[in-house]
Amino acid sequence: MVKTRILVAVPAVLAVAVGIGWLLRPTDEARIRRALADLVAAVGKDGPESPVGAARRAERASGWFLPDCEVRIERAGFGTVATRGELRQAIFQARAALDSIRIGLYDPSVTVSADRASAVHGFTVRAEVRHRGDPESAVQEVRIEWRRTPDGWRIRSVSTVEGIREIR
Repeated sequence: MVKTRILVAVPAVLAVAVGIGWLLRPTDEARIRRALADLVAAVGKDGPESPVGAARRAERASGWFLPDCEVRIERAGFGTVATRGELRQAIFQARAALDSIRIGLYDPSVTVSADRASAVHGFTVRAEVRHRGDPESAVQEVRIEWRRTPDGWRIRSVSTVEGIREIR
């Protein structure tokens, strides 16, 4: 009698646990938001760092992009980066040149395609940097195209939506 109850209770408890886990699993939108938060954390910088540390953070940040990614930023001094290697180098150079980098994301919207193979992520970014002690800020509308890969969501392209407004 006791064995029968155990044989019935254990599968029932497992089924409930699996059901709760399935209901609470992260959505594609949540995974994309978490990936972008990790990317922003990898790009951010507060003070001096070693070249090895900068290279590691540039590698971590570029790891969120597909090998054939495209990053287009419409601003003087920036242009188009066409590969993950070029992006890694650009991030490393920016980290070496700037004293600090702070990035804030506002008004995010994520739209996942019906086949769940791609997504579009739009938001406003505020970048605050310090170069040789001089602070600079910019606000920009950004659009990111994500692709689902066997390794999770990766960035296919990043582009600006409208002109940058300087803030002093």
